[in-house]
Amino acid sequence: KGSDGSSYSSSSSSGKGTWRADVISGPFKEPPSKETCAAVRICVQELIQPVLKQMEAWTNDERCQAASTLHTLIILGQDAVVTSESLPRVLQALMKHVSDLEDPSYPKVCQTLRTIGCLLPVGSWIEHTLRSLQTNAEGGHSAWLVLLNEMVKGTPKGSLFPYMLKLSRVLSRCSIALSEDRPTRFFARAAMTSLLLHYDNNNSSAAGGGGAAPTAAG
Repeated sequence: KGSDGSSYSSSSSSGKGTWRADVISGPFKEPPSKETCAAVRICVQELIQPVLKQMEAWTNDERCQAASTLHTLIILGQDAVVTSESLPRVLQALMKHVSDLEDPSYPKVCQTLRTIGCLLPVGSWIEHTLRSLQTNAEGGHSAWLVLLNEMVKGTPKGSLFPYMLKLSRVLSRCSIALSEDRPTRFFARAAMTSLLLHYDNNNSSAAGGGGAAPTAAG
């Protein structure tokens, strides 16, 4: 475990995550042991599939339990969630549960998304999310914007820099920024705000208060 609180995760400069207790929360106050993670990573694909199925349950208790279990699997599985090709299915499942802010599973789903942003390589989730935003028809963007916003909130310092221009361009598209769908406009602004905060927080000290950040049209 490093002096900054990180453990087996790589630094943000490599595009991978760093442990942030304020983001991850849940049952772990500090990074779990390498041995525990290794045991989960071996069978993470087999463990995730029934959890994703349980997230489709009718009862609130079952969905909340599934979201909590998925959160734990992300913490323990980390890169294995990516290498097992499970992450697109995880994002698709989470996307279905962010439309209803009053759903009891919503807070845990958002926490899971922030943990993905915190611990998994940025490239593993951002490309899939941006493709989904670019290929969906107008009015079908809001759920993916919620996902993007929550994952951006969890990202380690500096990890988004290679993607800033691409992110701002996608969020500035007329079909998103000027959409006739009110939730799309609302969550697009929320995602852009999180993106600008990420930029400013990481450049304020080096640039004496932050340089010019990319902005959305309108």
